[in-house]
Amino acid sequence: MKAKILFIIALLLTLVQGVWADDKADYGVLNGEFSVSAVKKVHFSRGNLRATTSDLGNTWTWGFAEHQWDYVGNAVANTRINGNKSVSSNGTVDLFGWSTSSTSYGIYNSEDNSKYSASLLDWGTNAIINGGSKANIWYTMSNSEWTYLMSTRSTTTTNMPTGTNSGTARYTKATVASEAGLILFPDNYAHPAGASVSVSSAAYNTANKGYDSFTVDAENWTKMEEAGAVFLPAGGYRHGTEIINAGSYGAYWSSTSTSSDKGTSRDFSSSKEEAYNTNRSTGCSVRLVINFTTITYNANGGEGTVESQPKYTGLDRTLSDGTGLTRSDYILDGWATAADGAKVYNLGATYTEDADVTLYAHWTPVNDVTWDATDEEKNNWTIDPAGPVAAGAAVTATYIGSKHVKSVKMYITPAIINGKFTVNDSGDKVYFSKGNLQLVGERTWKFADNQWETFGENQSDNHRDLFGWCTVATPNKTSDKYEDYTSDTDWGDDPYLQACIGTGWHLITGGDNGKWNYLLNSRTTTSGIRYAVGSVNGKNGLILLPDDWNAEYYALNNTNKDDGPYAENNISLSDWTEKLEAHGAVFLSAGGYREGTVLYVVNDIGHYWCSTRQANGDVMRIDDELIIPNFFMDLHYGCSVRLVRDVAE
Repeated sequence: MKAKILFIIALLLTLVQGVWADDKADYGVLNGEFSVSAVKKVHFSRGNLRATTSDLGNTWTWGFAEHQWDYVGNAVANTRINGNKSVSSNGTVDLFGWSTSSTSYGIYNSEDNSKYSASLLDWGTNAIINGGSKANIWYTMSNSEWTYLMSTRSTTTTNMPTGTNSGTARYTKATVASEAGLILFPDNYAHPAGASVSVSSAAYNTANKGYDSFTVDAENWTKMEEAGAVFLPAGGYRHGTEIINAGSYGAYWSSTSTSSDKGTSRDFSSSKEEAYNTNRSTGCSVRLVINFTTITYNANGGEGTVESQPKYTGLDRTLSDGTGLTRSDYILDGWATAADGAKVYNLGATYTEDADVTLYAHWTPVNDVTWDATDEEKNNWTIDPAGPVAAGAAVTATYIGSKHVKSVKMYITPAIINGKFTVNDSGDKVYFSKGNLQLVGERTWKFADNQWETFGENQSDNHRDLFGWCTVATPNKTSDKYEDYTSDTDWGDDPYLQACIGTGWHLITGGDNGKWNYLLNSRTTTSGIRYAVGSVNGKNGLILLPDDWNAEYYALNNTNKDDGPYAENNISLSDWTEKLEAHGAVFLSAGGYREGTVLYVVNDIGHYWCSTRQANGDVMRIDDELIIPNFFMDLHYGCSVRLVRDVAE
C-alpha cells in the first residue's frame, strides 16, 4: 500500500533587505525642515549659490559653497564682472544682481536698474553640480516665505544654550567658524549634546543683537548642522564691482519684486534683521531651497516600522525596500496606496509624484511548499538546506535513487501575478504565473523572471521555452513526428516540475467553450477592458487586464480589439512595472513557435498551449491582426506555456 509522505519546508519570513539610501548629501540638501507657510516646508541648500568660470565668462558652472560659512566677498570674480556678462579674470561670483535672461542671472556690473527690469529668472533654473545636477529643482524663496520663516513659524528648540526665547528659537545672530552671519534653527531642533558654543547675552529671534551673542567653531558647527541648523554668512553686497561690508552685512535675494527697478531682499547686520527694498542692480547673496513632500509607510498588519522619506520636488525617489517589516506566513512584495488596495509600487521602485502619500505594505500569503512521495521513494531524496529558509530562497531537492542522480531546484516564493481573472460563468478565478515556463537544466523548471522574457532563437536541450505537446515521456523532445506526442498530460502534473515550482499549477482549457475564450471575450471587468495588444520593453504580445482593472491606472489604446498593431501600446519597462503589472496586468509575449529545431515568427506571433485538444492541440494564438482562443496546432510544434493556479475564495 502506498502512503503519502508530505514534506513541508516551513518558511520563516524574516525579510532582511537593504536600507534605502539617504541622498540628501548627493543633492546638496541640509537636514533641517523649515516651514515657509502654513502648508509648506523646505530644506536649505548646503551653502550659498556661486557661479565659476575658467573661460572669462563664456560658460559658467553653478554650485553651492562647500561650507555654509563660505563666501567670496571682496575677491575675484565678484570684483571683475564686466558690463557684457563676462569677467576680466577667471574665478567665482556669489553676489548677483536681479536675475534676468539679459543679465545672465545677475552676473552684470551695470548700476542702471532699468537693465534688470525683466521678470525674475530664478537661479534655481540652473543645473547645480553639487545640488542634483538637474535644472528646476531648487528655487528662491518669496518675500512672504522669508517673512514666515523669520517671524511667524512655530518652532520647538530643546537643550539650547541659555538665552531669551530659547525654547522657541527661529534664528540668532552668530559667528560660525570665525565668520559673522545668521543661524536659522529648524522647526524642531535639539541642540546636540557635546556641541560647545560660547554665548554672550544670547537673545533668539531678536533683530538688534550682535554677531558675538552666539559663537561656535567649525568642529562644533558640524554637529549643529547635522541636527538641522542653517547658517547664512554676512557676505556683503555689490555695487558694480565694489564689494561693500563683506563680513558684517548680509543681503539675500527673495523672488519678490516691488517695482521695475527694485526687488525685496532679506538683510541683516549687527543691529537689524528685516526685509529691504533693494535696487535690482545691487549684487546680493542667493541661498536656494528645495520643496519636499513626505512618503509615509504603514506596516498594514505587519510588524516593524519603516522610516518616512522626503521626496524632493522634481527629483525621483527610490522607495523603501521594506527593511524592518515582517509578517508571519506572508511575503512583502510591494506598496499599495490603500490598506486593502492592490500593489501599486514594487519594493525599491522609483517614485515620481510630488505629493504627500502614505504607502501601505502589500502582503502576499505564502503557502508551504509541498510534494508527495511513495513509501518506496521517500528515502530517495535529500533536501538542501534541510531546515527553514528565507523567503525567496531556492531549495535543492536531489534524487538519489539507484537508477540515477538528478537535482532540481524548488523556488519558495509563490510566482504569481496578483491580478485575478474570471474564467467561467461559475465565477472561478485564476492567478497567472509570473512568466512563461522555462526548462533551464535537465528536469529543472522555472518561470521566466519577467513576463516579457523569452529565449527566442536561443533554444537548445535543457534551455527551452517552446515545447511540443506535453506527455510524460516527451517533456523536452525536439521530434517533429506527430506520433511522439499522442499521450496527454498537463505540465502542472509533472512531478519534477512540482518539485521545482510547487503544486497547483495547470493550463487553461481551450475550445469554443473553454476558459481562454471566456477570459478574452465574455468576462466582466470593472473598467470593461479585458485585453489589448502592445509591446513591453521592446517585446510584442498580448496584455491581459484583471477583473478589477481601473482605466485610470494606465491609458491603453485599441482595447478589446485584435486588429491593431502592437505599436498601438508601446509601454516602457518602468510604466509596465509600476502602472500595469503592479495592478495585476499579465503580458503574454509573442514568442513564435518551433518545428524541430527551426523557429518561426519570433516576436511576431505567439502560441500558448491549452489543456484540451481535439484532432490536434488547442492553442491560444496571438498576433496583432487576430487573437484566436481556439486555434489548432500540430502536437509536435513547440509552443509557449503559461501556467495558472486557482484562486481559493
